[in-house]
Amino acid sequence: MLDYTFTTTELRSKASQAIELLKEGKELFLIHRSRIIGKILPVRQESEIKITDSEDFIKALEKIRPKKIVPRSQRRKKVISYLKKRYG
Repeated sequence: MLDYTFTTTELRSKASQAIELLKEGKELFLIHRSRIIGKILPVRQESEIKITDSEDFIKALEKIRPKKIVPRSQRRKKVISYLKKRYG
């Protein structure tokens, strides 16, 4: 259970080792004055999208592209009307 324990002093001096353990997905326990005061967990990494085909790339772009694209002229009209309404 307590395979990877670090005291508060060791955490400062062995930070790179702690980072490597977290990258490997291992938990760390933090000890202060002979008591376990915390548990440091790695952040769950979401799998990266690996695209090898151009059609898959286009599909991925469609997922992240905004649903509604407003033309620049309409945006300008809305901004100007808002500014006139707000500031006169």
